[in-house]
Amino acid sequence: MRVLTILSCIIGVATGLIFVSLLCLPSEQSTAGGLFQTALNIGNAFGTGMATLVYTSVAQQKMSGAIDTPASSALHGGYSYDALLKGLKVGFWVSCGLALIGE
Repeated sequence: MRVLTILSCIIGVATGLIFVSLLCLPSEQSTAGGLFQTALNIGNAFGTGMATLVYTSVAQQKMSGAIDTPASSALHGGYSYDALLKGLKVGFWVSCGLALIGE
C-alpha cells in the first residue's frame, strides 16, 4: 500500500501543481495551490477513515463468534490475532481499491 501511496503523491501532486501553475494567473497560484493541497488532504483522510471503518467492523464481526483469553485480547484492544489479521487484510484491499479508483 505504501508503494501506491508514494506513486499517488508523486503523480498526483506534481501533475496537479503543474496544472495549477499553467491554468491560474500568477497572483492566484498560491491560493489555487492551497486549495489543491487541501483537496488532497481531504481525500487522504477519507481513504484512511474508510479503511479504518472497514478494518474495525471486520475485526468486530470476526470477534463476535471467537473465544479468546482475556490476557491476550487485552493487549490488542480486545481483538484476537485472527480478528486483527482479517481486519487488516480487508482494510488493505479497501485502501488499494480506493487508491486505484482515485487515480
